[in-house]
Amino acid sequence: MGVWFPTESTVRGIRGDLDERLKAYPEIWPKYCQKVPSTTQVEPYVWSGAVPKPREMADGRRIQGLRQLTYNVTNNEYELTVLIDRKTFEDDQIGTVKQKIAELSDAWGPFKDEIVADMLEAGGTNLAYDGTSFFDDTRTQGKSGTIDNNSTSVAAADSAVPTNAEFLDAMNAILVLMHGYKDDQGREGYNRTAMMTLRVMAEQAMMRPVLEGLSSTLISNTDNVFGRGLAEPDFSPFLTAGSTTRTMYVAAMGASARGPLLYQERTPLEVVTFSDPTDLVRYNGLMIALRQRFVFAYGEFRRMLKHVFTT
Repeated sequence: MGVWFPTESTVRGIRGDLDERLKAYPEIWPKYCQKVPSTTQVEPYVWSGAVPKPREMADGRRIQGLRQLTYNVTNNEYELTVLIDRKTFEDDQIGTVKQKIAELSDAWGPFKDEIVADMLEAGGTNLAYDGTSFFDDTRTQGKSGTIDNNSTSVAAADSAVPTNAEFLDAMNAILVLMHGYKDDQGREGYNRTAMMTLRVMAEQAMMRPVLEGLSSTLISNTDNVFGRGLAEPDFSPFLTAGSTTRTMYVAAMGASARGPLLYQERTPLEVVTFSDPTDLVRYNGLMIALRQRFVFAYGEFRRMLKHVFTT
């Protein structure tokens, strides 16, 4: 009588299927994050202020210091462990094992998008690197004047879903605000380079006005010169759907050293399969364990604005 054990090819196939599905998952978070490698549990950040304006050297050099804001970002540890019963392998006739692997990837794949959505929704209370809430109406930094990255406008519908025109009007007001942000030296144009690439993350209920506003050739028999190609859209299923409010986040993601969100990664995703005879006897099945250390943190608040449509 033979004894069944998963072969090495079976284990490699499981890992390969999982890796393939994870790579194919349409993640949103990388489009909004500055990726930072990590080499220790806690990473200290020195968020230097802006470099002063150049000046005419009429009276010799003038050495000027930079504002220094420091804060620490601690890595988190995440895991997902499942057990596929031995009988499932022994009796699998219809690809049940592959379905389990698909479910595993479908659980891990969207996890980081969910974390980012939760961060954004908590950005009105959670603090940024300067000790002020990430989304704020009245922040100042040095000579910057007011930096308002928390705006609202009215949508006529009871559901607060904007029309194409209301969405584009809001985008126009948002761009005016973001273009007007100054650095701590009081210098204009802080976002000029970053705003060469814009992204909009919105609730799924806003899919039609956002997509049409950013792509339609004609809106109400008028050529959509302003909105067409203005930004790239993303729709997160993890943003809380409001009943009388709708929320979107506009990010400036062009060439810049500072992004609105930070993704700090301590270790890559680790996939371990416990499949030797001792493990199979102990667990009566094949255990698959995923583990990774990383953390998301708030970055440069001038690079992102929260906008809420109200009724």
